[in-house]
Amino acid sequence: MSGLSQLERDLISQRTKEGLVSAKARGRNGGRPSKQNEKAEMVMALYDSGMKISDIVRNAELSRSTVNRIIKNHSDKAEMTAV
Repeated sequence: MSGLSQLERDLISQRTKEGLVSAKARGRNGGRPSKQNEKAEMVMALYDSGMKISDIVRNAELSRSTVNRIIKNHSDKAEMTAV
């Protein structure tokens, strides 16, 4: 009996993995949408204008770590294009 249940689990796992590969090939990604994409321009505009990070956090209604990540990603992309 346990052999059959193991076979069933393996089949379910295999079908799930195939479904994820198929969805990725169609351009679909799972998970929660990132807030970084929505508010990145606003955060960078505030940061470039000289506003403190604590004020940006309050105005953008994002966590400090998200604001820092947006700034870091933006500076990393700027360095890559400059090289």
